[in-house]
Amino acid sequence: MQCFKLKTVLLALTLVFAGVTQAQLDRDVVFTYQGNSVSSEEFIYQYLKNKRPGDSSITESDIRNYLDLYVKFKLKYQDARDANLDTLPDYITELGRYRSSLARNYLFDKEVTEDLIHEAYDRMKWEVRAAHILVFVDANATPADSLVAYNKIMAAYNAIQAGSSSFEDQVNAVSEDQSSKVNGGDLGFFTAMQLVYSFENEAYNTAVGGVSKVFRTQFGYHIVKVLDKRPNPGEIKIRHIMLRVGHKPEATEEAVRKNIQDIYASIQKGESAFDKMARSYSEDFNTKYEGGLTNYFSANQHVGDLDMQNWADMAFALQKDNDVSQPFRTKKGWHIVQRVQIRPIGTFDQMRSSLLKKIREDQRSQKSIDALVAKVKAESNYSFVEASFQDLLSSLDSNFRLGRFRKENLPKYAPTVKPAKPVRGNVFNAPMITGVPLIEQEIMRIGNEPLTVGDFADYIENKTTPVSGSNEVALRNLYNMWSSEMCVAYQDRHLPEKSPEFKYIYQEFAEGILMFNRKKIVVWDVANTDTAGLEKFFGQHREEYRWTDRYAADFYFCANKDLMGKVAKQVKKGVHPDTIRNMHNRVTPLSVDYKKGKYEKKDSYLFADKAMLGKLFANPANQKAGKIIKLGQFGDDFVVVKVNEYMPTQLKTLAESRGPVTARYEDYLEAQWVQELQQRYTVQVNEAVMADVVKRLTKK
Repeated sequence: MQCFKLKTVLLALTLVFAGVTQAQLDRDVVFTYQGNSVSSEEFIYQYLKNKRPGDSSITESDIRNYLDLYVKFKLKYQDARDANLDTLPDYITELGRYRSSLARNYLFDKEVTEDLIHEAYDRMKWEVRAAHILVFVDANATPADSLVAYNKIMAAYNAIQAGSSSFEDQVNAVSEDQSSKVNGGDLGFFTAMQLVYSFENEAYNTAVGGVSKVFRTQFGYHIVKVLDKRPNPGEIKIRHIMLRVGHKPEATEEAVRKNIQDIYASIQKGESAFDKMARSYSEDFNTKYEGGLTNYFSANQHVGDLDMQNWADMAFALQKDNDVSQPFRTKKGWHIVQRVQIRPIGTFDQMRSSLLKKIREDQRSQKSIDALVAKVKAESNYSFVEASFQDLLSSLDSNFRLGRFRKENLPKYAPTVKPAKPVRGNVFNAPMITGVPLIEQEIMRIGNEPLTVGDFADYIENKTTPVSGSNEVALRNLYNMWSSEMCVAYQDRHLPEKSPEFKYIYQEFAEGILMFNRKKIVVWDVANTDTAGLEKFFGQHREEYRWTDRYAADFYFCANKDLMGKVAKQVKKGVHPDTIRNMHNRVTPLSVDYKKGKYEKKDSYLFADKAMLGKLFANPANQKAGKIIKLGQFGDDFVVVKVNEYMPTQLKTLAESRGPVTARYEDYLEAQWVQELQQRYTVQVNEAVMADVVKRLTKK
């Protein structure tokens, strides 16, 4: 029999005697509480979170027990709502943060996102070396300006394809990326997630030695030539010695080269360890005082810096741990590196969560957003009103170009709205305007939800970047971004209808955190502050908190039998434990260890050898205070025990048992709380639905 006030009745009797409506206890409702209902869908979802239908472990008894627990949970949640905890700002803020985080897992196309994760991981297995030609053009450039840049780079592309000019010649003649131009456009090696997605796509989809088609990024127009491709070796940790050249008069090229050769020779002959030489001579002050030790780094870490990539390549060229490179030169000076460890890239499962996080923050996430937006538009009869867009465009003033657009400065009516003829009898004989005000004009509709020019104007007002291209291009770009955001927001608002899983996970968190907050008030805070109540509860259960026989003793763990005898004599003479330990450990490190405390026989888990306490307790002669016992060998240790006191079984004080007593008092307070809620709230179970739920879960 259930322990709460549970009215289990047939549907007909419920309607007659309980006054509950058909809607409250329809065929899909498992139970109601205080005007709220729990559907069979919700109940089954929550029950099956860690189980499978048809699982042999699922029994009717299990389901009934869970019903009891779930009803109690709902009553606690209702009590929290009645206490208005759901109106507190901290709760609302926490819930909002959680919902935003959770929704990201359900908003975007999972299939597209999963494809992006696999694509990024597969690409990360390789490093690509590429050179590029770049012609800058602003993202909001006018069509005319874009065409000028496009024609310039297309001329270069056509020359390369025709064979009348090499890629390198066109880099020198056309490219506007000055940092890579000096290297013939060479960016060095890179891997996935390091450059903008569209650039990465062209690099990974172009064969070694091949030249990509012209493509555009937010920086302008590019052409890519792939120079090399190699497996990604992962990350390496090294020790590093660097000597700089030219930073002081005596640091000439010849002198520094001789010094680095001398250091290398000393290491090779075994005269000095690498880390010692790094501490003494290295001028890389980021690693010098760690013996030259670096953090893990990748060969592709310094995209565009060929000098640093060459330095990294020297480290990766070492064949095994502890190998040392010959001295080599970079722009920064002379170097020697020693390989410490290589860490290959992780498995897909190891990297999946980090890749997902990076993808969400990366340009490629737009692919998933675009898929969602397309889906929303297709499913919700999305519409766009071009006429309203043109009305807004024709109403923009010069502030729009300066990034200082203000909604309040828009005209009341669009320029296309024509005044009607004056109406006779009008006091001022003024023309009457009968059109819709500009900000009220519908510009977009998603489902049954219209959005107006005014809504779009609010979005524009928050964009303060000046416009460098045409008004129309800039406004359309803004509209495209806004419409995408509105489609995502629409999907977000309707997630509970579209995804039962999202609905119940969010509901569980919202209800769980609210119940937790209420429990803190009525249970945990009371248990921690109600001293009188805790003492009374402890008094009622005093006999249940008792020490068994105990020894208060000092334990000495010695490295050998001879040392055990010496330590026993020192203990007998009253030599302080720290003195004993320090004296012997100075001669042979770790030869003596020491611990003291009060121990019951069941505390054997605190010692490396569990038989130790058993032997101590087995002999009643050991109970004499002050006795020095050479207990014998246990594992690798020879043990000396000094008995400070033997304490027969006795009652514990509240201070000695506060932890377990407080925990039990909390259980008592929670039981009292639940009992009070069962008296306050009425619960009704629809047995017909429960029988169906049991049948579905047990497959009977």
